[in-house]
Amino acid sequence: MYARLYEFARDHGLFGPLHRRLFEAYFQEQDNIGDLEVLIGLGKEVGLDGTELRQALVEHVFTGRLEETSREALRLGVTGTPTLFVGKETVVGAQPYEVFRQAAELAGARRR
Repeated sequence: MYARLYEFARDHGLFGPLHRRLFEAYFQEQDNIGDLEVLIGLGKEVGLDGTELRQALVEHVFTGRLEETSREALRLGVTGTPTLFVGKETVVGAQPYEVFRQAAELAGARRR
């Protein structure tokens, strides 16, 4: 359901605001973000149309797009989230800063 929610928000230019609002709702307010009505309410708070959002979530509007994304991820060897591609390096999962720094250096990034 979250993937469909994010796709809907992305299509309406509100991915970032929705993402931030979901984190606030879950981690700061302990809202049940697994509840459809809560998700629709949060979507409306950031400017999404509640009726259209409900339809997209209930009717699985983005199934084809999400299946294609999954196939592409498998083709690229993505095995977990987050996955970050840095040049020819791949960093999977939450990692310490040092891991990202080393990947960036291997990809040719320079220190500032």
